[in-house]
Amino acid sequence: YLSLIACLISVVFYPLAPYLFGLMGHEAEVTRLELEYFQPRIFSYLPLAFVTTLAVFFQASNYAVVPMVMAIIGTAVNVVLNYMLIFGNWGAPAMGIAGSAWATNASMYLQFVLLFAVFMSGPFHRQFNTRGEMGFDRAKALELVRVGGPAGGMMFLDVANWSIFISFVVGRLGAVPLAANNVALSFMQLSFIPAFALNQGVSAIVGQYIGRRDF
Repeated sequence: YLSLIACLISVVFYPLAPYLFGLMGHEAEVTRLELEYFQPRIFSYLPLAFVTTLAVFFQASNYAVVPMVMAIIGTAVNVVLNYMLIFGNWGAPAMGIAGSAWATNASMYLQFVLLFAVFMSGPFHRQFNTRGEMGFDRAKALELVRVGGPAGGMMFLDVANWSIFISFVVGRLGAVPLAANNVALSFMQLSFIPAFALNQGVSAIVGQYIGRRDF
């Protein structure tokens, strides 16, 4: 329910996107391409919210292999659809950067459908009553915000700081410096992805032991 609220809030960025990207002061062609990618991607916020929520459920219940397999499937589908939709291969229209956005959207919806199917399946329903208890629980929602709010806020500020600096400072230097900066950041991400993966795994294990009151 909290994810749905966040998705509804994100919808306002679709009509506001031209104005917000205009504030960044990028070259006109760069801004056009940014909008061509960003606006379709807004439609992926809904499946992304549910994929994240379901993945956390499986991690917490000691079935982390489920979201891992679905992520691998989604990534493979994303690669294939990118090849089709960006360049117009196999009879598909050549959509350029917009094709990349729609390919990512499709892979996210696929992951959501697969995860939700497993979540609602007989074995998980019998073990966790996944088809019941669908009402909004105000107390649990407030507790989730109280516990998760600071961590979420920290991550939001971290990402926002990078985005604002790149968009409003580096982007004004021109298209080539902006592109070079993005390439450099992509390589840099490779250096901390292993640590991020360990963090995800350890967090799930710690959460399970706290849930068992086994400190």
